Amino acid sequence: MSSRITHDLPLATLVVNVLGTLLLGFWLGQPETGGPDIEHGRRLILGFCGGFTTFSSFAYQTLDLHRTRSIATAAGNILASVTLCALAFLMGTYLSG
Repeated sequence: MSSRITHDLPLATLVVNVLGTLLLGFWLGQPETGGPDIEHGRRLILGFCGGFTTFSSFAYQTLDLHRTRSIATAAGNILASVTLCALAFLMGTYLSG
């Protein structure tokens, strides 16, 4: 059954979103050194990670899974994405410190 779930989930989107969230956690977890450019740097980081990750693809693919597979598969995609991205963010902040 696990191979069936793996084939149903859009893994490329999941990997990109987890990687982008890991990078965001790492960059935002860096100790603040102060200075006038700190807020500008944070905006650049958020912009880069926001452009790199693919929330619109995630939303579309989740709805497509609901339409073509089942609500359980769509829910699995949501659960996997939210859980793995939250863990990746925490891991990123841990690795930065």
